[in-house]
Amino acid sequence: MKKNIFYLMCGLLSFSMLFTACSSDDPIIPEFPSEVSQVLASQGTKTITIKPNVEWSIELSNKTDFYIKDGNNEVYTMHGVAGEFSITVCAREIVDFDEDHTCDVTMKMQGETKTIAKFTVEKIARVLKVYPAVVNENGSFVKESGKYVYSTEPANAITLVDVWGDYIAPVKVVSNFAFDVVGPEWMTPSEGGEANTEVELVFSADANNLPSADATADVQFIDANKEDKVGATISLSIVGSSNVISISFDENVFFAYDGEDEPAVGYISSDKDADLVAVATDGSVASWVTIEATWDNEGTSIQEREVSVSVSANDGATSRVAYVFALPAAVAVENVADLVAEGVVKAEYADYLVTTVTQYSEPATISANFVDDSCTTFSEAGADINYWFEEGALRDYYIGSKYDISYFGEWAMYGSDSSFKTSRPIDSFEVYSYNMEGSFVNITETSWVTGEAFYTDEEMSRFRLVTDMSAASAEGSLNLNTNEYEAVVLVKYTDGTYSAIYFHYSEQAAGGNTSGGPEFAYPDYVWIDGTSLVELTEGEWYNVFAEFGVPVYQLTYTSKAPSMSMFKNLPQICMNVMESDWLAYEYGEEFQMITMAESGNGQVGALYFQDGATGAGKYIIVCTLQLGE
Repeated sequence: MKKNIFYLMCGLLSFSMLFTACSSDDPIIPEFPSEVSQVLASQGTKTITIKPNVEWSIELSNKTDFYIKDGNNEVYTMHGVAGEFSITVCAREIVDFDEDHTCDVTMKMQGETKTIAKFTVEKIARVLKVYPAVVNENGSFVKESGKYVYSTEPANAITLVDVWGDYIAPVKVVSNFAFDVVGPEWMTPSEGGEANTEVELVFSADANNLPSADATADVQFIDANKEDKVGATISLSIVGSSNVISISFDENVFFAYDGEDEPAVGYISSDKDADLVAVATDGSVASWVTIEATWDNEGTSIQEREVSVSVSANDGATSRVAYVFALPAAVAVENVADLVAEGVVKAEYADYLVTTVTQYSEPATISANFVDDSCTTFSEAGADINYWFEEGALRDYYIGSKYDISYFGEWAMYGSDSSFKTSRPIDSFEVYSYNMEGSFVNITETSWVTGEAFYTDEEMSRFRLVTDMSAASAEGSLNLNTNEYEAVVLVKYTDGTYSAIYFHYSEQAAGGNTSGGPEFAYPDYVWIDGTSLVELTEGEWYNVFAEFGVPVYQLTYTSKAPSMSMFKNLPQICMNVMESDWLAYEYGEEFQMITMAESGNGQVGALYFQDGATGAGKYIIVCTLQLGE
């Protein structure tokens, strides 16, 4: 019995020792994953795998910018038991130009904590690009559909362009940050722009504060949210006001010898120190030219000024020329003679030439050397024909003296003894007339009228005018209203001055009807047509046309086709003064005919006849058609 108790006690002791050995207090060593370092993009994600061998928990150090995605939930801590798990860490939208944003992922097991991951969203660089507006070969900004066209390449340097006196530079700005613009003191304040948008700006200069010399300065694009941060810098250039000249003036201006013409007026844009000077071709100051310009002391640095140029009387025997310059302060010269060489403007000063002034000497004159009054008339031109000397290309000439010469009859066509003399030697002739297209042009092919100088010395010339009515140019020069061939003969003298002659030729001999009044070709037979012709001395129609100061006749037709009512010796020049479309005049060398269409029955028209040589009125024929019932 005692032996059994002993063995029982030994068994219990062994079991107890075994039990004690199996329930030891030694902890299990946790198995942490290796640390991960990862750069994430804004709104980027990273999944890490963990295989903890004991209970665990995870926590984020930056709960503002990062989170753990747990299904559809955003959490900042997680926990679990031993096993295998995927942990997805997400970065929020982070835009920071100055600091990195970091987050540590820590894991805790068995009271021990370790960092198992480090995530970083790095700061981004400020990026801003400036695209200038495209400038064409004329220095103007290109537009399409009313909008500026911009370069496809960004620029680091921009130049302000003069546009009608305003210095501007349109640009397109693309930036990843909101910005304000800071420029030099001579730049007009500019608006800024928002991030990630295309912003169109127009840089411009302050017209009241322009630099006098050419200038280049920085334009800074400041972060609108951090004013101490400069995101980008470009250079902006401008031409100094002392270098600015913009001219709007006729290239050439002309004045008569007496100096009584109205001043020539134009405009310049410049600063107030720009020098206006007139220089003669020999390099001396042209004191005979007066220049006047205005300046507003309260105005902008650069102003558009009205400039007037006038001259004093030219007492010399020849024409004279002067150059008017507008010299900016930066281009000033000590001696005006430096502006010209051998009578012409030096190339380096051509951009500063306002206008070339030409003042003529007293005009040359033309007088009759011999005039055959049987086929020629000669006189100074009256104001009523001045328009002839201002047509088409003749507008480019200053014509000192003007004359009216007519040839008439067949003798003049084949050759006239009439000749003329000038007070100066002739260089050449040019002829201007209408062509078949109705344009007033210089006749460069064979002209129907030409000038021929047959004697020329140092003081004067003699010349004659010769007609050739077979020339093709004659057809276009025929005036159908007057039946005269018309042209202007431009006489150019050796000193560069001009006279002009309104020349007109009529095939009809001067005088027309010498009897004084209209005559029937067959007066004994007009009764067959029932035609009558009487001179009016009173009554309604006499009173209507009395102001013409010529005899008034009444012609009445009573038949549709008055075949025997032809006239003789009626003038070629005839005007339908009442513009009656049913009334017409047909001129012939032997007979003339007045016709009245049936549509004029019961109506009244009138024809005004003029002398072919002088153009003076001869008589008026009041025409009526009375066909009866």
